[in-house]
Amino acid sequence: MIYNYRVSDTPPPKPIVMVIDDTPANLRLLAQMLAQVGYDVRVANSGEAGLRAAKSILPDLILLDVMMPDMDGYQACQELKASEATRDIPVIFISALNQLESKMRGFTLGGADYITKPFQVEEVLARVRTHLDLRSLQRQLEQANAALQLQVIELERQNEELDAFAHMVAHDLKNPLNNIMGFSELLQRRASMDEKTIDNITRWIYEGGSKMNDII
Repeated sequence: MIYNYRVSDTPPPKPIVMVIDDTPANLRLLAQMLAQVGYDVRVANSGEAGLRAAKSILPDLILLDVMMPDMDGYQACQELKASEATRDIPVIFISALNQLESKMRGFTLGGADYITKPFQVEEVLARVRTHLDLRSLQRQLEQANAALQLQVIELERQNEELDAFAHMVAHDLKNPLNNIMGFSELLQRRASMDEKTIDNITRWIYEGGSKMNDII
């Protein structure tokens, strides 16, 4: 007999990459090259628009131009990192500014990488892929930690139940055990007892032992 094992017909979702750039040519080029390798690409032509879209879409990665009017890339990144919803999204700056100060400012504000213009397609794709892989690993680690925390909580609950059960058993065993000890002490002085009393005491000891056995 042949069995067909199929986990799911639904392919995994494409990573969402957002491109924020006020230059139409750059926006179009980056969007096309990313879409060609299979990413779900979203675009915005200003820092404000990109910020609003990012908080709504929650992309897996953002390519962010630095030099933009009104709200530049640094300001947009700062806003992204200040929001709990978007703070963990990796941001790759793309800029014609190649001075060390510009790069350091980007990293200080929480950027994950910095690519200078004119950029090479292969370099952009390689860095995008690297940071998406890192983001995926981070999410897997977060999920594993969350699952581990749930296991810890469940183990603590079971330990509390076990502790309560142990106290209950100890309490239930205490009375028959005291009876057995008391009756046994009486039997040590059985010289003054008649046979009927001795029979009753041994029966009570047996009944106490039976009750303890049932509890155990």
